[in-house]
Amino acid sequence: MAEEKKEAAVSKSGASGGGKKENTGAAVYPVAELIAESERLFGTRKECAVAALKPLKAEMLDVKTAKAAVETFMKRKVR
Repeated sequence: MAEEKKEAAVSKSGASGGGKKENTGAAVYPVAELIAESERLFGTRKECAVAALKPLKAEMLDVKTAKAAVETFMKRKVR
């Protein structure tokens, strides 16, 4: 029962692992975890998340920042 509640809380937080909170109050997660959960979080394939997050050169990101980067990447025009 307790594990079910923990899993529900984790799924609401946006990633599979426990995130650390910064001064802003937003939980930050390792980029690898965000990529692993990209289909659920951003609705994109892992390859797209990798391509979108790589230019940021960050090891830890909050979900809001990562989602904005992925959305911007997905809206870019293909040449």
